[in-house]
Amino acid sequence: TDVNYNPRAVVNYGCAGSRRRLDGVALSGCLDPVASNYASAATINDGACTYAITGCSDSTAINFLSAANVHESALCEFPVQGCTAQTALNFDSRASVLDGSCAFL
Repeated sequence: TDVNYNPRAVVNYGCAGSRRRLDGVALSGCLDPVASNYASAATINDGACTYAITGCSDSTAINFLSAANVHESALCEFPVQGCTAQTALNFDSRASVLDGSCAFL
């Protein structure tokens, strides 16, 4: 018997610890098995499925993704100071922030 079993109950909302599908009882939840909050016992889609969004959630990164709910640090790109002028002698293709160090002939 489940811990919250009540023999006088007239509406079945499910029992604690039970993952059984309740025959004849409509249960709302996310019906998409790809979603992170998939409810296998649900019979009615509640429209509240959530999905993993992998990205850089570091706000100091150039490619910060505010919608990311799964942080992947390998995806983060950070500003690199250097000479960004392609015609400079010391052009740095990795640089994303001009630091005033460019040297020209």
